[in-house]
Amino acid sequence: MSAADTTSRPSPGPIRATSSFILGIFTRNLVSKVAALALAVLLWITVRQDLTRAETFEARVVPDLAANLMLLTQPPTTVTIVLEGPTSEIDRLRRSPEKVEIVLPVSVGDLNDQLVVTRTFSVENIEHNFGEHVRITQVVDGAISLQVAVRGEERKPVGKPVAAGLPPEWEARFDLLNPEVRLTGPQELLNTIIEVETTPISANRLLEGVEGDEYSTIVELELTEAAIADRIHLVRGDRMECRVTLTRSLTQQELDIPFTVFFEKADWPVVVNIIETNLVKRLEGGDFTIHLVFRGSPTDLTRLDEARAAGRVWAYVRAMDLPYYAQGKAGRGSIPNVHLELPTELLNRVSLIPPPSEDIDLEALKKPEEDK
Repeated sequence: MSAADTTSRPSPGPIRATSSFILGIFTRNLVSKVAALALAVLLWITVRQDLTRAETFEARVVPDLAANLMLLTQPPTTVTIVLEGPTSEIDRLRRSPEKVEIVLPVSVGDLNDQLVVTRTFSVENIEHNFGEHVRITQVVDGAISLQVAVRGEERKPVGKPVAAGLPPEWEARFDLLNPEVRLTGPQELLNTIIEVETTPISANRLLEGVEGDEYSTIVELELTEAAIADRIHLVRGDRMECRVTLTRSLTQQELDIPFTVFFEKADWPVVVNIIETNLVKRLEGGDFTIHLVFRGSPTDLTRLDEARAAGRVWAYVRAMDLPYYAQGKAGRGSIPNVHLELPTELLNRVSLIPPPSEDIDLEALKKPEEDK
């Protein structure tokens, strides 16, 4: 277009003018605006750090014991606490609740040369890692107690196994494959263990699948429930095993055992029923001796005689029964019987043969010294 051309140019449209205006808002004094925005962000960060709030958390309780220590009682798994601190720190803990924990440290030195000690912690005063500016402001049940013991490990002999409920015709022989085992647990309790007690072996367990009159099997023994309750355990890798040999004997023998029957606080004379037969004897005073015949296997009868010699088998008349029969007045109720005490392991393995009344010499029931 020449200089003489007087044709007018079209003016910018309204849309273009608006765009230029908006662009100018951001580009005019750009440096100042960027600086103002940065200052605002910095001010927000600074103010937010100064804002605090409190929130309730369930903090995990974590006992931190030295390697040779153990807990005797379990503490609560969590404790309710109120944490107060910068909002950013509280938000961080809320996002990672597993980091909210109360660590209870116990070292060997805390026991002061004792084998068992109870240490009580005040949760509010325990060091924590919740954050530099986070603190505990409130605790529900603020005291936690730990009963701690020195953990020991000792080798102990295994006691003789027993079978529970084994029929009288069966004999059981136990041969320990591991005569000694290692136990771990509170040292205070380990010091009191002379030999390891095991749970009686069930007869059903032993006789299951048995054919013939002789059988041998290997059984793993278990600690008693009382030992486990006291936190006594076998060291990992140790086992209590024994070989059980069962023999069925069809031969029953008899054994005559003399018993001295004694009375306590008796007002003489006393009327007594001898071994629950119809034989009634009026005794003028003192203890008396009776002969009882037992039937059982040779081994069990030998054990019975050994138990009697050791004072584990005895006969008596209950003192509570005697006042009713003072002065020989036997009509007031049944006549008291002679009671026998036998070892538990022989209760179901031997049987008593009641003698007929005509075979008992009444004069022989008197004490030997009375005949002199």
